[in-house]
Amino acid sequence: GIGASLFLPLKYAIPKLTPFWLDQPLAHAERAIFAGDPWLLLDRFFGWAAVPMDRLYGLWLPTQALVLFLVISQPGSAAKSRALVAYVLAWFLLGVAAAALLSSAGPIFYDRLFGGTEFVALRESLQHRGAWVVLAESDRMWASLASGRPGIIAGISAAPSIHVAISVWMILVAKSM
Repeated sequence: GIGASLFLPLKYAIPKLTPFWLDQPLAHAERAIFAGDPWLLLDRFFGWAAVPMDRLYGLWLPTQALVLFLVISQPGSAAKSRALVAYVLAWFLLGVAAAALLSSAGPIFYDRLFGGTEFVALRESLQHRGAWVVLAESDRMWASLASGRPGIIAGISAAPSIHVAISVWMILVAKSM
């Protein structure tokens, strides 16, 4: 409970403590490795999945909360203890500590932060495909950052992905419990 209540303020504080520094080197490295933006390659092959993934993104928080509740409600066991420790460590070590060290906003915020139009096509592609959940959430995150007033949706952090980490946690919990 304490960790959960501290997560949002800590995440919101990241750009003030460690300004976003990883985005530009990462974008340059990705373009060198993939001969372009990786999202363009993914969009070419998996663009059809943008809307299903967008809706899954909208269900991520309630799903992980449900899985956590199910784990908590299980009888005491080594597997339950491991699952809960891993959950807390993932949120703190990846969601706060690593996010502060690898301070990055991600491509959806890149142009707003650094100027230019390097990723304008990403937003346009998401709009064209109808991925409104991620666009609405990112707009709320940006409004919170720009206004200096955190709300329920606040804090921008792209690396490492807590969404990926907790999704893997849910799969591992399902396998072990």
